[in-house]
This record gives sequence, structure tokens and C-alpha cells, in this order.
Amino acid sequence: MAIVKANCYEQGDILCQYIEDSVDCFGVSCATEGASLRELGITKEILVLGYNSSQHDISKSYDLTVGLSSMDDYTDDLSYQIAVDTGMNRLGMKSIDELKTCINTSDGHNIFGIYSHIFDSSSTNIAKQMTVFDEFTSVFKERLSHGFTHISSSSNMDSEHVRTTDMTRLGIGLYTGAVSILSDIMLIKHVLKGETIGYDGDYTADCDMKIAIVSGGYADGIIRSLSGFNVIINGECCPIIGKISMDSFQCDISGVLAKAGDSVIIMDSENITVSDISKYAKMSMHEIYTGLRGRYKYVYFN
Repeated sequence: MAIVKANCYEQGDILCQYIEDSVDCFGVSCATEGASLRELGITKEILVLGYNSSQHDISKSYDLTVGLSSMDDYTDDLSYQIAVDTGMNRLGMKSIDELKTCINTSDGHNIFGIYSHIFDSSSTNIAKQMTVFDEFTSVFKERLSHGFTHISSSSNMDSEHVRTTDMTRLGIGLYTGAVSILSDIMLIKHVLKGETIGYDGDYTADCDMKIAIVSGGYADGIIRSLSGFNVIINGECCPIIGKISMDSFQCDISGVLAKAGDSVIIMDSENITVSDISKYAKMSMHEIYTGLRGRYKYVYFN
């Protein structure tokens, strides 16, 4: 299952058209995301992970399978997979009795799977979650031999503690190392010692310096906490200085041969990876990717 929620982690739903032949099904967060994929021409199964009854009509109209967390959301005219809460206290059933009630009510004719979500990759907590999940799947398989299971995802599929299930969900693993962000220098300025740079004058030049003003800012997901982090200009590391603006940021290019229009590498798969940015900003890679929205020109290579 390819997890393509949030506009394919803000990399563009069009990606689904390229990978449909390579996956068994897709996972989305809500029914409107599933509808968008159908409008793109996606025909394979789409599972709505964050379903509730307010999404019933659109789920039915677009032939979406939905994750069932509560019998309050059950109707007889949709296809379901059972969501299990193994300790995160997010979506999913916590009671095996509720699972049994669900199966008895439906006779299992419209229930085709059961799944959960590993929320903590430490070995102890994975083991605890797997114990809970095994209890649910045991009851499920006794009653519905046609159903399949899934709990492993990009972050834990290699863990020795996640036992084999019928399917693996790939989310962040689909995108890691596949995304580059390029910008360009809008303007070059010479700054004198003692002058300030950026909003609130937070950065003061301690010597004469040359700076580049680069297109793109926090409205595009180039967040302010990246101040002090490097970009690459003509093969050289250049630190971001001052507060990042909504539409642009400044970096120190003293000693670097550069001119207006030169390319700026903000992220790629070799020099400045999403992992590097994640560690520096103290944010998850999921947050970094889904924050990359705004005034980008998207270029896809297949």
C-alpha cells in the first residue's frame, strides 16, 4: 500500500499515476483525498484511513474502502477494513468485543482487512503493540479467513519485532531521497560591518561581507528554524543568515564566486538531505515534506 495522503506528502498527487502499476492499493487520510485520486483516473483500491460517517456519501460515490474505528460509523453499503488501536489512543477499536460485534453485525461480507499503526519504534513498545494486534487478528482470522492484515510501514518494516503481515504500507519511504529543491539568487549585496540583516535586525555583520538574497521563504516551507543552516551555491556551503522571510532569505556568500540567477540547492539527495534538515530543525521528515508547499514549479523524472 502506497500512502499518498496530503497530496503525496505535498509532492503532488500526479505521482500516483506513475506508481499505480507497482502497488496493490493506496492509502489516504480522508475521503476527499480518495475522490481526488479517482478524478485523476486511479482505479486500484483506495483505503481511507481517517474515516468517519460524515464522509459516507463521498466514499460511496467514489468506491472507496474505509477504515472503521467505531460501530457508530458502520453502514451496510460500504467496504471496510478494521482499524485497531494498539496503544496510541488515536483512531481504531480498543475492544475485541467491538470487533466481534462488527463482524456479527455485518456477517463479514463487507469487511476485507484489519490493520494498526506502530507509533513507537522502540523494541519494547513494538512488542507490546504486536501482542495487542495479534489478539485482534486472531479473532479476525477465525471469523474472516478472506481478510488480510497490515501494520508494518516505512519506519519499522525491517524491525525483527514486527512479524510478517499480508501487506506493508510505504509512506515516508516513498519520498526519502527522491526530492530536490532548487532556487536561485535574486540579488547580491555588499554589507558593511555593523549593519543588520533581516527582520528585527537579529543578525549583525561582524565584518564586511557579501550576501545573496534567495527566492523562497517560510510560505514555501523554508522554515525560520533553518537560519544558520547551509545551502549550496556553486559547490560551496553558504550559511543562511538573519530571519527567513515569507518570500526570501539571505545567505553569506563571502568568498564565493556567484552572481544573480545562479542556482541554489536547498535540498537534494547528496549534499543537503531531508534527514539533515530534519535533524537541524528538530522536526520530523514528515513535517518537512508536508510543509513544502507554495510557489514551486514541480518537475518529475520517471
